[in-house]
Amino acid sequence: MFQTLGNLAVNPRAGLLFVDWETGSTLQLTGQAQIVWDAQALRSRPGAERLVEVRLDAAREHERAMPARWSLIEPYRRNPPVNP
Repeated sequence: MFQTLGNLAVNPRAGLLFVDWETGSTLQLTGQAQIVWDAQALRSRPGAERLVEVRLDAAREHERAMPARWSLIEPYRRNPPVNP
C-alpha cells in the first residue's frame, strides 16, 4: 500500500477497474489521485491511516466484458464495512 502511495506522489495518474463477477460487466475509472494527509479528514474514516481522493477524467462501463462468472459465497471477513 505504501509503495502505491509513493507512486501516486510521483505520478498522480490512477486507474481503477471494478468487475461484477456475476454479470461479467466492468467499470473502468481513470483520473488524477491525491493523497490526503490531513488528520481531521482521517477522523471521518475510523481505522484509516491515509485517504486517496481521485478526480475522475473518464468512466467506462462495459457490459459482459468478462467471460468468467462467479458468485459470492460470503464476504471476506477482513473487508471493511461499506458506508454509504
